[in-house]
Amino acid sequence: MTAAISARILGSRVLLIEKADKIGGTTAWSGGAAWLPGNPHMQAAGAADSPAAAATYIRSIVGDRFDPIMVDAFLKNAPRMVSFLETRTSAVRFQSYAGPDYHPELAGAASKARSVMPVEFDARCLGPLLQRMRTPMRELTVFGGMQVDPAEALHLQYSWKRWASFKIAAPLLLRYMSDRVRFGRSSRLIRGQALTARLLQSANDLGVELRTGVRATRLIQEHGRVVGAATTSAHGEDRILAARGVILASGGFSANADMIAQYFPDAAQHIMMMPDTNRGEGLSMAQAAGATLGPDNADNGIWMPASSHRRRDGTVARYPHFAFDRCKPGSMIVDRLGRRFVNEAASYHVVVRAMRAHGALPAWLIADHSFLRRYGMGIARPFPYPYRHFVKTGYLMRGSTLAALARKIGIDPAALEASVARLNLFAAIGEDGDFGKGGDMFTRLLGDAGHKPNPCLGPIQTGPFYALALYPSDCGTTLGLRTDANAQVLGASGEPIAGLYACGLDMNSVLRGHYPGAGSMLGPAMTFGYVAAHHIVGTPAAQESTP
Repeated sequence: MTAAISARILGSRVLLIEKADKIGGTTAWSGGAAWLPGNPHMQAAGAADSPAAAATYIRSIVGDRFDPIMVDAFLKNAPRMVSFLETRTSAVRFQSYAGPDYHPELAGAASKARSVMPVEFDARCLGPLLQRMRTPMRELTVFGGMQVDPAEALHLQYSWKRWASFKIAAPLLLRYMSDRVRFGRSSRLIRGQALTARLLQSANDLGVELRTGVRATRLIQEHGRVVGAATTSAHGEDRILAARGVILASGGFSANADMIAQYFPDAAQHIMMMPDTNRGEGLSMAQAAGATLGPDNADNGIWMPASSHRRRDGTVARYPHFAFDRCKPGSMIVDRLGRRFVNEAASYHVVVRAMRAHGALPAWLIADHSFLRRYGMGIARPFPYPYRHFVKTGYLMRGSTLAALARKIGIDPAALEASVARLNLFAAIGEDGDFGKGGDMFTRLLGDAGHKPNPCLGPIQTGPFYALALYPSDCGTTLGLRTDANAQVLGASGEPIAGLYACGLDMNSVLRGHYPGAGSMLGPAMTFGYVAAHHIVGTPAAQESTP
């Protein structure tokens, strides 16, 4: 949508086709953050930045895979893209995200505000377009579809006994009930839903033509140039010709079992989380037209720990463990030997890397009863939500003692008891002497600010005790098509394929399979969508006129 909006503003007639029946893809299920070093909101947040500092930070993470040309294009155009969308669209508006980079100890890291978030959006203004949007991931909502941020979740949890919480929770609930009656879904959108809706409204207002339920099957070439695409839909097959070119952004291959088996480690244990339409057609179509996949990445996906549970209706619920449980005080993650092996509050990508390195497939999230009722564990929500069904079905394993729990999940009781005893000592002094949980600004942000002395460390002591199996999953693929700094897809010779561009998850990761901060996939995706549009229209971003 960023590419379509940009090209339309620059004067092109734009057709955007979407394979799914609903609009939003992975973005609609995401946190909505976009990692954009030097973005215009940093100054207002009191955070200084420079391309040199951001490049230093990226290089310190990426190492030998650092691509100076692609990184330079990203860093130059990220701030331009934000200003372009905010000044020249009807609805795209961002706000600063206070969180630091994910590796604050490294040179060049920013203490805050390199990521932006979409401003909350009232989608009642979308009219019929609201029904064309993908709904949020059910497991990350309450009451079957209501989005809340962490602070609001606490007010909902305690609304029955705190007047201050009731005054905040009651209007949210009344609004949601009204929306369900009027629209069949919530119209108060935050995070990735808000970003999707803001882009959608702007595209619609600008006159971008949008067709859903249309799948591209083949790129059309004439004399070595891509001039369109063959498509199929409920109305039959069609040939769509493009005067200037085609931009691919089909969402990567997170739902393609064959490609996961080929490009992901431990594919048999992998939980597929992303929309089932993300099957890599963009990559296969481009390869058939002579394109090549990018060079070797550190990882071919951005990993996150996940759990799954079969619902009563037979469908499978999948839960991404981003931060809501494993980062809080009173929990820990252990391997099959019952030992801690990672800072549980580290970034989700780092946690899964550690799981694989230690053979912890699955790893076990361990907590006690007070933790379960205060913070929840995965799909098992905190009080006042019921949880016994999850114990009965085996999603949560329960033991009256730590030793009993260890025997149920097949690990050594003495080792688990020793690991808990050591964690409890660290919790008492407020310092994790083994892995540094809560020892830096990034992990502290994800803990419980009201818990002292360390917001991420608390004892595990009040039985019964619970364990939850964690497996690898991904929140998007990073292996994509090799492109140049203009987002032009490159052929085997290294030369651009005329008329063909890629951005989003169809473009090989400019960060080469690393994840330096919140929104490290959305930031480059939107930036290179903006870059591709400018190049395809023939208006270099650096020479763009003032609105």
